Amino acid sequence: MIEVGTGQRPNIDDLPVDDPGHLPALQRGDTLVSSSSKGANMRALVRSLAPTTLVTWPPWWRCTAPGPWRPTCNNDYADRKNGRQPITYLHPDLPRC
Repeated sequence: MIEVGTGQRPNIDDLPVDDPGHLPALQRGDTLVSSSSKGANMRALVRSLAPTTLVTWPPWWRCTAPGPWRPTCNNDYADRKNGRQPITYLHPDLPRC
């Protein structure tokens, strides 16, 4: 899409991960260019996460993938990250992140 619009093909390895434009776009749910996050439900989940750093993105994204996760894993992660739900630990020796 960028190449069609600008005539230039960006190299993904040259894109800065700390670009201030990334996070506000994610917080708004502007993810239509990603095939796995363009659906209305996924965009709502991205808005719920309201990522404040790109570090919060990979664990949350993993919760959305098929596998042994609970169906509410992504919502729980977003709610705990944003203080809407308390963080609980299964064992007192687990590290506090």
